[in-house]
Amino acid sequence: MRIYLETYGCTSNNGDSAKIKDMLIQYGHEVVGNIEHAELTVLNTCTVTQTTENKILKRINNLAESGMKIAVLGCMVAAQPVIMGQLRAEHNCIAVPDFGKNAACNLLKIIGQDGEAKNPDLQSSHETTQVVKISDGCVGNCSYCIVKKAKGELKSRLPEDIVKDVEMCILNGAKEIQITSQDTACYGMDIGYRLHDLLKDLCRIEGEFMIRVGMMNPFTAIDIVDGLVDAFQSDKIFKFLHIPVQSGSDKVLADMNRGHSASDFIFIVDRFRNAFPDLTLSTDFIIGYPTETEDDHIKSINMLNAAGADRVNITRFSKRPKTLAYSLYDMPDRIKKDRSREMSKAHLKLSEIRNKRWIGKRVNVLITEHGKNNTSIGRDITYKNIVVKDKLSLGTNRQVLIVDAVPMYLIGECIN
Repeated sequence: MRIYLETYGCTSNNGDSAKIKDMLIQYGHEVVGNIEHAELTVLNTCTVTQTTENKILKRINNLAESGMKIAVLGCMVAAQPVIMGQLRAEHNCIAVPDFGKNAACNLLKIIGQDGEAKNPDLQSSHETTQVVKISDGCVGNCSYCIVKKAKGELKSRLPEDIVKDVEMCILNGAKEIQITSQDTACYGMDIGYRLHDLLKDLCRIEGEFMIRVGMMNPFTAIDIVDGLVDAFQSDKIFKFLHIPVQSGSDKVLADMNRGHSASDFIFIVDRFRNAFPDLTLSTDFIIGYPTETEDDHIKSINMLNAAGADRVNITRFSKRPKTLAYSLYDMPDRIKKDRSREMSKAHLKLSEIRNKRWIGKRVNVLITEHGKNNTSIGRDITYKNIVVKDKLSLGTNRQVLIVDAVPMYLIGECIN
């Protein structure tokens, strides 16, 4: 069968889709790059916000109107059975339970391919950047989060299986390995083997590659921060920290049931920055949580500046069904928009200031993708997004002089 695979949401979903693609090909299916050539479209869904949900539902409606056969998997299937029931009734959509390899197995059974794999050792991805998922679920219970309803409690993969996956990625040409989960810092809490132990195992793998560690929640990272800093000393790990604070107000953090304080977040950031002064810090803020006041919002902007965040993901609060925050008063959208604009303005100003400090520096850059107008995009050891004014071979390392900077990226010229 000719299958078109479309992915929404986080890095973890992209990792799942890569696994699904591999298994479909192993069992003799063709994964096509053009939907017009497909007999079945598979949507790996996200439902983290109402905006994302609406986008996916509109896509499904459009596909159904065109006569396309549709299979839906991922978080929408797991967290919103009522919606999936409606889609099955209205559009005869196939609902595929579970995630990753298990979802692929379920899909294969549904389309009549659950026998012996035709290409059991095949891995389809030969990309410079590849994703390896280390766990599903989490140990938190954030009041706003529907993902917990989909993914459930923490289920960590065995370290030896993760090592094998990374080795296979490297064998297939990967130079950047993105390890991912809903919360990488909680990895191994269910098997007695924590993230810093896993990172040390991965760094012992032979080959030229770099590891980007995915998002860590503060409340699960704080008790292993020394071990993490020690593991990050490896030359194979990008000095990049993605740790979402969500609010600068302790009151709002408590209402969110985040399990950490504002000072916990700063403690972790300071611990990493003391070890890696040029660290790239990425964080997240939820704007307009129902109990957020104007004073709380100002505390969040102050937190952004105090932490010196290089990258910020800003999300307006969105009521999600069956979450603890669903029944709370939802403030008007105009207030969320105003606060979001204020946060964005502060973020862009801070990012430009921080990026301008790199002008004149020489850095080693791993080229990971091609950009527009014969440019290339790469990452240095701190995972800075660097646009290079030449079309270069993917997976190569080049010495680059930083000649300019804007809030979202650096601009460089090759010097070798």
